[in-house]
Amino acid sequence: PTESTEPLKLTNIIQGQKIISPLTIKGQAPGNWFFEGSFPIKITDSTGNTLGSGTAKSISDWMTSSLVDFTAIITFEETHDTQGFIIFSKDNPSGLPENDQSIKLPIKFETNKR
Repeated sequence: PTESTEPLKLTNIIQGQKIISPLTIKGQAPGNWFFEGSFPIKITDSTGNTLGSGTAKSISDWMTSSLVDFTAIITFEETHDTQGFIIFSKDNPSGLPENDQSIKLPIKFETNKR
């Protein structure tokens, strides 16, 4: 899969930010990332274990090559890990590896909740 740092624009999360569950993510992604108006998002710990996943849903017309506004709410398990990733993946209904694209955003977990 191709990893890139573009073309996603996040409006409420930055690299290295501390996050807590449930996490609301807002931003823009290219229309071709969406299939039926959505694309998958996953939250992992630093070793790649999936802590939670969900779907970004378009809030405007996604059948365009322009950037499309999206929102997602992801609930994830607590971890003792302090760092992890939010992985945004282009929806790929074809299953063809050459159409895979993902963006890995390093984040931190808020661990002192109690």
